[in-house]
Amino acid sequence: LLLASALSAQEAQPPTPASSPAAQTPTFPAQVEQVTVDVVVTDKKGNPIRDLGREDFTVTEDGSPQGIVSFEAVPLPDQPSDAPPPPPKVSLNTTPEERRGRTFVIVFDDMHITPWRANQAKAAVASFLEKATREGDRVTLVSTAGGTWWTARMEAGRAKLVDMVKRFEGRYIPDTSPDRMSDWEALRIHVYRDPVTAERVLRRFETYGVGAMLDRSRQQNSIGIGTVDDPYLTGRASEVYYQAVTRLRVTLEVLERAINGLTGAKGRKSVILVSEGFVHDINLDEFKRVNRASRRANAAVYFVNARGLEGMPVYMTAEFGPALPDQDVGFAFAETLDAVAGADAVADDSGGFTVRNTNDLAGGIQRIGNETQAYYLL
Repeated sequence: LLLASALSAQEAQPPTPASSPAAQTPTFPAQVEQVTVDVVVTDKKGNPIRDLGREDFTVTEDGSPQGIVSFEAVPLPDQPSDAPPPPPKVSLNTTPEERRGRTFVIVFDDMHITPWRANQAKAAVASFLEKATREGDRVTLVSTAGGTWWTARMEAGRAKLVDMVKRFEGRYIPDTSPDRMSDWEALRIHVYRDPVTAERVLRRFETYGVGAMLDRSRQQNSIGIGTVDDPYLTGRASEVYYQAVTRLRVTLEVLERAINGLTGAKGRKSVILVSEGFVHDINLDEFKRVNRASRRANAAVYFVNARGLEGMPVYMTAEFGPALPDQDVGFAFAETLDAVAGADAVADDSGGFTVRNTNDLAGGIQRIGNETQAYYLL
Protein backbone atom coordinates (compact mmCIF):
# COMPACT_ATOMS: atom_id res chain seq x y z
CA LEU A 1 0.00 0.00 0.00
CA LEU A 2 2.80 2.42 0.85
CA LEU A 3 4.50 1.68 -2.50
CA ALA A 4 1.28 2.29 -4.41
CA SER A 5 0.72 5.64 -2.72
CA ALA A 6 4.30 6.69 -3.46
CA LEU A 7 3.92 5.86 -7.16
CA SER A 8 0.67 7.79 -7.41
CA ALA A 9 2.35 10.78 -5.81
CA GLN A 10 5.15 10.65 -8.37
CA GLU A 11 2.69 10.48 -11.26
CA ALA A 12 0.86 13.52 -9.95
CA GLN A 13 3.97 15.72 -10.12
CA PRO A 14 4.26 17.86 -13.28
CA PRO A 15 7.37 17.28 -15.44
CA THR A 16 10.24 19.66 -14.83
CA PRO A 17 11.75 21.58 -17.75
CA ALA A 18 14.97 19.58 -17.53
CA SER A 19 13.13 16.29 -18.02
CA SER A 20 10.88 17.39 -20.87
CA PRO A 21 11.69 16.05 -24.36
CA ALA A 22 12.12 19.55 -25.73
CA ALA A 23 14.81 20.37 -23.18
CA GLN A 24 16.96 17.28 -23.83
CA THR A 25 20.20 17.93 -25.75
CA PRO A 26 20.44 15.71 -28.88
CA THR A 27 23.47 13.42 -29.01
CA PHE A 28 25.19 11.99 -32.07
CA PRO A 29 27.32 8.92 -31.24
CA ALA A 30 30.52 8.54 -33.25
CA GLN A 31 33.38 6.08 -33.35
CA VAL A 32 36.94 6.49 -34.57
CA GLU A 33 38.91 3.31 -35.21
CA GLN A 34 42.69 3.37 -35.40
CA VAL A 35 44.31 0.33 -36.99
CA THR A 36 47.96 -0.36 -36.18
CA VAL A 37 49.86 -2.36 -38.79
CA ASP A 38 53.38 -3.72 -38.42
CA VAL A 39 55.52 -3.44 -41.55
CA VAL A 40 58.75 -5.25 -42.44
CA VAL A 41 60.92 -3.92 -45.27
CA THR A 42 63.73 -6.13 -46.59
CA ASP A 43 66.21 -6.04 -49.42
CA LYS A 44 66.65 -8.76 -52.07
CA LYS A 45 68.67 -10.89 -49.64
CA GLY A 46 66.01 -10.71 -46.92
CA ASN A 47 67.94 -8.30 -44.69
CA PRO A 48 65.80 -5.67 -42.91
CA ILE A 49 66.09 -2.05 -44.07
CA ARG A 50 66.45 0.38 -41.19
CA ASP A 51 66.14 4.16 -40.75
CA LEU A 52 63.00 4.66 -42.83
CA GLY A 53 60.62 7.53 -42.02
CA ARG A 54 56.91 8.17 -42.22
CA GLU A 55 57.31 9.84 -45.61
CA ASP A 56 58.71 6.59 -47.05
CA PHE A 57 55.38 4.74 -46.62
CA THR A 58 52.05 4.90 -48.38
CA VAL A 59 49.02 3.04 -47.03
CA THR A 60 46.02 2.23 -49.24
CA GLU A 61 42.84 0.27 -48.64
CA ASP A 62 41.01 -0.97 -51.73
CA GLY A 63 43.00 1.58 -53.71
CA SER A 64 42.08 4.52 -51.47
CA PRO A 65 44.94 6.33 -49.64
CA GLN A 66 44.77 6.16 -45.85
CA GLY A 67 46.26 8.71 -43.50
CA ILE A 68 49.17 7.65 -41.30
CA VAL A 69 48.32 9.14 -37.91
CA SER A 70 51.17 7.49 -35.98
CA PHE A 71 54.58 6.11 -36.89
CA GLU A 72 57.21 4.30 -34.86
CA ALA A 73 60.41 2.53 -35.90
CA VAL A 74 61.36 -0.47 -33.77
CA PRO A 75 65.03 -1.47 -34.22
CA LEU A 76 66.50 -4.45 -32.37
CA PRO A 77 70.15 -5.31 -31.66
CA ASP A 78 71.97 -7.49 -34.15
CA GLN A 79 73.15 -9.94 -31.48
CA PRO A 80 71.57 -11.31 -28.29
CA SER A 81 72.85 -10.21 -24.91
CA ASP A 82 76.04 -11.78 -23.61
CA ALA A 83 74.45 -12.43 -20.22
CA PRO A 84 70.63 -12.67 -20.10
CA PRO A 85 69.04 -10.79 -17.17
CA PRO A 86 67.51 -12.79 -14.32
CA PRO A 87 63.78 -13.52 -14.44
CA PRO A 88 61.75 -10.62 -13.00
CA LYS A 89 60.01 -11.11 -9.66
CA VAL A 90 56.91 -9.26 -10.90
CA SER A 91 55.37 -9.68 -14.36
CA LEU A 92 53.83 -6.58 -15.97
CA ASN A 93 52.10 -5.95 -19.28
CA THR A 94 52.06 -2.15 -19.18
CA THR A 95 55.69 -1.26 -19.94
CA PRO A 96 56.56 0.31 -23.32
CA GLU A 97 58.80 -2.64 -24.17
CA GLU A 98 55.86 -5.01 -23.68
CA ARG A 99 53.70 -3.05 -26.09
CA ARG A 100 56.23 -2.82 -28.89
CA GLY A 101 58.22 -6.06 -28.61
CA ARG A 102 58.01 -8.94 -31.06
CA THR A 103 55.85 -11.97 -30.43
CA PHE A 104 56.72 -15.45 -31.70
CA VAL A 105 54.53 -18.52 -31.44
CA ILE A 106 56.41 -21.72 -32.31
CA VAL A 107 54.01 -24.56 -33.11
CA PHE A 108 55.83 -27.89 -33.04
CA ASP A 109 53.54 -30.12 -35.08
CA ASP A 110 54.42 -33.45 -33.51
CA MET A 111 51.25 -34.88 -35.09
CA HIS A 112 53.00 -34.56 -38.47
CA ILE A 113 56.67 -35.12 -37.54
CA THR A 114 58.36 -38.51 -37.51
CA PRO A 115 60.59 -39.47 -34.55
CA TRP A 116 63.73 -39.61 -36.73
CA ARG A 117 63.22 -36.05 -37.97
CA ALA A 118 62.13 -34.60 -34.64
CA ASN A 119 65.69 -34.22 -33.30
CA GLN A 120 66.79 -32.04 -36.21
CA ALA A 121 63.63 -29.94 -35.85
CA LYS A 122 64.19 -29.52 -32.10
CA ALA A 123 67.78 -28.44 -32.69
CA ALA A 124 66.56 -25.79 -35.14
CA VAL A 125 64.02 -24.43 -32.63
CA ALA A 126 66.63 -24.32 -29.86
CA SER A 127 69.03 -22.47 -32.17
CA PHE A 128 66.29 -19.95 -32.96
CA LEU A 129 65.67 -19.29 -29.28
CA GLU A 130 69.38 -18.79 -28.59
CA LYS A 131 70.34 -16.70 -31.63
CA ALA A 132 67.25 -15.04 -33.14
CA THR A 133 65.38 -13.71 -30.11
CA ARG A 134 66.17 -10.45 -28.33
CA GLU A 135 65.41 -8.78 -25.03
CA GLY A 136 61.70 -7.96 -24.77
CA ASP A 137 60.50 -10.62 -27.22
CA ARG A 138 57.67 -12.89 -26.12
CA VAL A 139 57.86 -16.52 -27.21
CA THR A 140 55.21 -19.23 -26.87
CA LEU A 141 55.96 -22.92 -27.44
CA VAL A 142 53.04 -25.13 -28.46
CA SER A 143 52.85 -28.80 -29.40
CA THR A 144 49.89 -29.95 -31.46
CA ALA A 145 49.65 -33.21 -29.52
CA GLY A 146 48.89 -31.21 -26.38
CA GLY A 147 51.99 -31.91 -24.34
CA THR A 148 53.34 -28.34 -24.17
CA TRP A 149 51.96 -24.80 -24.05
CA TRP A 150 54.47 -22.40 -22.46
CA THR A 151 55.07 -18.66 -22.77
CA ALA A 152 58.12 -16.73 -21.57
CA ARG A 153 59.61 -13.26 -21.91
CA MET A 154 63.04 -13.11 -23.47
CA GLU A 155 65.83 -13.12 -22.65
CA ALA A 156 65.30 -14.17 -19.06
CA GLY A 157 63.02 -17.05 -20.05
CA ARG A 158 65.30 -18.50 -22.74
CA ALA A 159 66.75 -21.31 -20.60
CA LYS A 160 63.30 -22.53 -19.61
CA LEU A 161 62.08 -22.51 -23.20
CA VAL A 162 65.11 -24.44 -24.44
CA ASP A 163 64.44 -27.01 -21.75
CA MET A 164 60.80 -27.28 -22.88
CA VAL A 165 61.92 -27.93 -26.47
CA LYS A 166 63.68 -31.11 -25.35
CA ARG A 167 60.31 -32.60 -24.42
CA PHE A 168 59.00 -32.52 -27.98
CA GLU A 169 58.69 -35.87 -29.72
CA GLY A 170 57.64 -36.82 -33.22
CA ARG A 171 54.53 -38.99 -33.11
CA TYR A 172 53.83 -39.62 -36.77
CA ILE A 173 54.77 -43.12 -37.96
CA PRO A 174 54.37 -43.37 -41.76
CA ASP A 175 52.97 -46.50 -43.34
CA THR A 176 55.53 -48.53 -45.33
CA SER A 177 53.40 -51.61 -46.02
CA PRO A 178 52.93 -52.84 -49.61
CA ASP A 179 49.39 -51.42 -49.70
CA ARG A 180 50.60 -48.00 -48.58
CA MET A 181 48.49 -45.08 -49.78
CA SER A 182 49.43 -41.43 -49.32
CA ASP A 183 47.09 -38.94 -47.70
CA TRP A 184 46.73 -37.09 -50.99
CA GLU A 185 45.84 -40.26 -52.89
CA ALA A 186 43.27 -41.15 -50.24
CA LEU A 187 41.79 -37.65 -50.57
CA ARG A 188 41.53 -37.94 -54.36
CA ILE A 189 39.92 -41.38 -54.22
CA HIS A 190 37.63 -41.08 -51.21
CA VAL A 191 36.39 -37.51 -51.70
CA TYR A 192 36.71 -36.84 -55.45
CA ARG A 193 36.39 -40.39 -56.80
CA ASP A 194 39.31 -39.68 -59.13
CA PRO A 195 39.67 -42.61 -61.59
CA VAL A 196 43.20 -41.60 -62.68
CA THR A 197 44.52 -41.75 -59.11
CA ALA A 198 42.61 -44.98 -58.49
CA GLU A 199 44.15 -46.69 -61.52
CA ARG A 200 47.62 -45.55 -60.55
CA VAL A 201 47.26 -46.90 -57.00
CA LEU A 202 45.86 -50.21 -58.32
CA ARG A 203 48.86 -50.60 -60.62
CA ARG A 204 51.19 -50.02 -57.71
CA PHE A 205 49.30 -52.55 -55.58
CA GLU A 206 49.70 -55.12 -58.34
CA THR A 207 53.42 -54.34 -58.58
CA TYR A 208 53.98 -54.69 -54.84
CA GLY A 209 52.11 -57.98 -54.46
CA VAL A 210 48.75 -56.79 -53.17
CA GLY A 211 47.06 -58.54 -56.10
CA ALA A 212 45.75 -61.45 -54.02
CA MET A 213 43.62 -59.16 -51.87
CA LEU A 214 42.45 -57.23 -54.93
CA ASP A 215 41.45 -60.41 -56.78
CA ARG A 216 39.54 -61.67 -53.76
CA SER A 217 37.58 -58.42 -53.43
CA ARG A 218 36.82 -58.36 -57.17
CA GLN A 219 35.54 -61.93 -57.16
CA GLN A 220 33.28 -61.23 -54.21
CA ASN A 221 31.85 -58.10 -55.82
CA SER A 222 32.05 -59.04 -59.54
CA ILE A 223 33.84 -55.90 -60.69
CA GLY A 224 36.56 -55.32 -63.24
CA ILE A 225 40.13 -54.09 -62.99
CA GLY A 226 40.96 -50.38 -62.96
CA THR A 227 37.72 -49.03 -61.52
CA VAL A 228 37.41 -46.58 -58.62
CA ASP A 229 34.74 -48.83 -57.10
CA ASP A 230 37.17 -51.58 -56.14
CA PRO A 231 36.06 -52.42 -52.57
CA TYR A 232 39.56 -53.03 -51.24
CA LEU A 233 40.82 -49.79 -52.80
CA THR A 234 37.92 -47.64 -51.56
CA GLY A 235 38.07 -49.18 -48.11
CA ARG A 236 41.79 -48.50 -47.86
CA ALA A 237 41.28 -44.92 -49.11
CA SER A 238 38.55 -44.32 -46.53
CA GLU A 239 40.77 -45.59 -43.71
CA VAL A 240 43.78 -43.49 -44.70
CA TYR A 241 41.67 -40.38 -45.35
CA TYR A 242 39.94 -40.34 -41.97
CA GLN A 243 43.23 -40.90 -40.15
CA ALA A 244 44.76 -37.99 -42.07
CA VAL A 245 41.77 -35.71 -41.42
CA THR A 246 41.90 -36.48 -37.69
CA ARG A 247 45.55 -35.42 -37.48
CA LEU A 248 44.95 -32.44 -39.75
CA ARG A 249 42.06 -31.06 -37.72
CA VAL A 250 44.06 -31.29 -34.51
CA THR A 251 46.93 -29.30 -36.05
CA LEU A 252 44.70 -26.62 -37.57
CA GLU A 253 42.66 -26.17 -34.40
CA VAL A 254 45.83 -25.64 -32.37
CA LEU A 255 47.05 -23.15 -34.97
CA GLU A 256 43.76 -21.24 -34.86
CA ARG A 257 43.77 -21.13 -31.06
CA ALA A 258 47.38 -19.91 -30.95
CA ILE A 259 46.74 -17.20 -33.55
CA ASN A 260 43.57 -16.00 -31.82
CA GLY A 261 45.64 -15.48 -28.70
CA LEU A 262 47.70 -12.88 -30.60
CA THR A 263 44.75 -10.61 -31.44
CA GLY A 264 45.38 -8.22 -28.57
CA ALA A 265 49.18 -8.26 -28.80
CA LYS A 266 51.07 -5.26 -30.14
CA GLY A 267 54.10 -5.17 -32.40
CA ARG A 268 55.28 -7.75 -34.89
CA LYS A 269 53.55 -11.15 -34.54
CA SER A 270 54.91 -14.30 -36.18
CA VAL A 271 53.75 -17.93 -36.01
CA ILE A 272 56.38 -20.55 -36.87
CA LEU A 273 54.92 -23.92 -37.87
CA VAL A 274 57.56 -26.65 -37.58
CA SER A 275 56.13 -29.67 -39.38
CA GLU A 276 56.63 -32.19 -42.16
CA GLY A 277 53.52 -30.74 -43.76
CA PHE A 278 50.02 -31.92 -44.57
CA VAL A 279 47.68 -32.10 -47.55
CA HIS A 280 45.39 -29.27 -48.59
CA ASP A 281 41.81 -30.44 -48.14
CA ILE A 282 39.70 -27.45 -49.19
CA ASN A 283 36.60 -29.16 -47.80
CA LEU A 284 37.77 -28.53 -44.22
CA ASP A 285 36.53 -25.28 -42.67
CA GLU A 286 39.56 -25.32 -40.38
CA PHE A 287 41.72 -23.95 -43.22
CA LYS A 288 39.38 -20.97 -43.62
CA ARG A 289 39.27 -20.35 -39.88
CA VAL A 290 43.06 -20.30 -39.63
CA ASN A 291 43.20 -17.82 -42.52
CA ARG A 292 40.59 -15.55 -40.90
CA ALA A 293 42.39 -15.72 -37.57
CA SER A 294 45.72 -14.71 -39.12
CA ARG A 295 44.11 -11.72 -40.84
CA ARG A 296 42.26 -10.65 -37.69
CA ALA A 297 45.40 -10.87 -35.57
CA ASN A 298 47.65 -9.46 -38.33
CA ALA A 299 50.01 -12.40 -37.78
CA ALA A 300 52.14 -14.09 -40.45
CA VAL A 301 52.56 -17.88 -40.44
CA TYR A 302 55.92 -19.34 -41.50
CA PHE A 303 56.18 -23.02 -42.43
CA VAL A 304 59.50 -24.73 -41.63
CA ASN A 305 59.45 -27.99 -43.60
CA ALA A 306 61.15 -30.52 -41.33
CA ARG A 307 61.51 -32.99 -44.22
CA GLY A 308 64.74 -31.26 -45.16
CA LEU A 309 66.39 -31.89 -48.51
CA GLU A 310 64.54 -34.86 -49.96
CA GLY A 311 66.01 -37.35 -52.39
CA MET A 312 64.24 -40.12 -54.28
CA PRO A 313 60.55 -40.82 -53.58
CA VAL A 314 59.83 -43.48 -50.99
CA TYR A 315 58.55 -45.88 -53.65
CA MET A 316 61.96 -45.88 -55.32
CA THR A 317 63.79 -47.17 -52.27
CA ALA A 318 64.85 -50.79 -51.81
CA GLU A 319 62.22 -51.18 -49.12
CA PHE A 320 59.46 -51.55 -51.72
CA GLY A 321 61.22 -53.95 -54.05
CA PRO A 322 60.10 -53.79 -57.70
CA ALA A 323 60.33 -50.56 -59.65
CA LEU A 324 57.23 -48.52 -60.34
CA PRO A 325 55.58 -48.65 -63.78
CA ASP A 326 57.12 -46.03 -66.05
CA GLN A 327 53.90 -44.01 -66.34
CA ASP A 328 53.77 -43.56 -62.56
CA VAL A 329 57.32 -42.31 -61.91
CA GLY A 330 56.40 -38.66 -62.40
CA PHE A 331 53.50 -38.92 -59.95
CA ALA A 332 55.83 -40.41 -57.33
CA PHE A 333 58.02 -37.29 -57.47
CA ALA A 334 54.93 -35.04 -57.32
CA GLU A 335 53.82 -36.70 -54.10
CA THR A 336 56.40 -34.74 -52.09
CA LEU A 337 54.70 -31.50 -53.21
CA ASP A 338 51.15 -32.74 -52.62
CA ALA A 339 52.05 -33.94 -49.12
CA VAL A 340 52.89 -30.39 -47.91
CA ALA A 341 50.46 -28.33 -50.02
CA GLY A 342 48.22 -27.57 -47.02
CA ALA A 343 51.03 -26.18 -44.88
CA ASP A 344 52.31 -24.15 -47.85
CA ALA A 345 48.84 -22.66 -48.35
CA VAL A 346 48.54 -21.64 -44.68
CA ALA A 347 51.85 -19.78 -44.89
CA ASP A 348 51.17 -18.14 -48.25
CA ASP A 349 47.65 -16.96 -47.33
CA SER A 350 48.90 -15.29 -44.15
CA GLY A 351 51.77 -13.40 -45.77
CA GLY A 352 54.54 -15.69 -44.52
CA PHE A 353 56.84 -18.00 -46.46
CA THR A 354 58.06 -21.61 -46.45
CA VAL A 355 61.54 -22.85 -45.54
CA ARG A 356 62.00 -25.92 -47.77
CA ASN A 357 64.54 -28.14 -49.48
CA THR A 358 67.31 -27.58 -46.96
CA ASN A 359 68.91 -29.67 -44.25
CA ASP A 360 70.00 -26.46 -42.52
CA LEU A 361 66.72 -25.97 -40.67
CA ALA A 362 68.45 -23.76 -38.11
CA GLY A 363 69.57 -21.38 -40.85
CA GLY A 364 66.10 -21.42 -42.41
CA ILE A 365 64.31 -20.58 -39.18
CA GLN A 366 66.93 -17.91 -38.47
CA ARG A 367 65.68 -16.01 -41.56
CA ILE A 368 62.33 -15.50 -39.83
CA GLY A 369 63.96 -13.74 -36.91
CA ASN A 370 66.40 -11.77 -39.06
CA GLU A 371 63.76 -10.11 -41.22
CA THR A 372 62.04 -8.62 -38.15
CA GLN A 373 65.15 -7.18 -36.47
CA ALA A 374 63.82 -3.82 -37.65
CA TYR A 375 60.15 -3.16 -38.27
CA TYR A 376 57.74 -0.25 -38.27
CA LEU A 377 54.39 0.39 -36.60
CA LEU A 378 51.97 2.45 -38.71
